[in-house]
Amino acid sequence: MATYDDDTITLDETGIQVKNYYLPGKPRTIRYEEITHAEVIELGFATGRHQLVGIGPLRPRLFFHWDRKRARKSHGLLLDVGRRLRLAITPDEPERVLAHIHGQGHRP
Repeated sequence: MATYDDDTITLDETGIQVKNYYLPGKPRTIRYEEITHAEVIELGFATGRHQLVGIGPLRPRLFFHWDRKRARKSHGLLLDVGRRLRLAITPDEPERVLAHIHGQGHRP
């Protein structure tokens, strides 16, 4: 059962499902145990606000999932899953999603 659901992600008891990870219709699930650090980030011109998907030239270690509404969002979440490449997701309510991640017994 989902505890949070918007156009881009769904949260449930096992993890975060990014609905359109690489391209529309290609989901990816990130289990809560994989997340070693999570924080809210501000989105701006140089920090991914207008990037549709992938790795940008200014932040080569940060991967953005596909989100057609990202340009209208001011904040997102940075997830470190223990790999060189970190993930940036842009839920509609990043603070609520971060609180849920912390509430799963993980303090990333």
